Amino acid sequence: MPDHVHVCLSIMKNKSILLDRSISAVRSKPVFEIPDMFRQLIQLPEALCQSGRKRLFSHQMTFWLFLSQVIAKKASCRETVRTFLVWLAAEKGKVASPGTAAYCKARARLGQKFLKTINRQVVANALAAETRENLWHGHSVKVIDGSGISMPDTSENQKVWPQPKGAKPGCSFPVIRLVAMFSLTTGALIAMTKGRLRVSERTLFRRL
Repeated sequence: MPDHVHVCLSIMKNKSILLDRSISAVRSKPVFEIPDMFRQLIQLPEALCQSGRKRLFSHQMTFWLFLSQVIAKKASCRETVRTFLVWLAAEKGKVASPGTAAYCKARARLGQKFLKTINRQVVANALAAETRENLWHGHSVKVIDGSGISMPDTSENQKVWPQPKGAKPGCSFPVIRLVAMFSLTTGALIAMTKGRLRVSERTLFRRL
């Protein structure tokens, strides 16, 4: 194996260890301390957070709860809502239903535009944080990886994301193929594209 490949693999391993430590640090914090931990990377756009109706789960509140749920180990919607209710009682002196329906609907209201705007912001801030000392021989190295995800077995998904050719009708799930680009320096997800299972990862890579 070429030396530069060994170097890249070593860097990736070290970054993985650092990432695990960072995630553990976030998991150990109360959910409402998380915004301060991500303040340098994420500033929620006010225009997208505005809503004409005052909701218990605002866009801002829902985003940070959702992020904490993703970071946590096996955190269910019920556990996330329970955490929110503890904060609501302690900080606001209010009570609310322990049901998860309102929170799940609030997550759906975030929308792709909201999340894509935040993702672009995170990527820009992460890339701006790269210093020459972090680069590999002066280069900002990108890592490409592909994967596949099974989708809910609906007729609509079967039409858009057909199941594998060798599968018998009704015996497999629709599958979407993903190819993503990461920064080796920061680990940030820079770009991602998707396609049908029959589209090769190399073809999807060229789209990036």
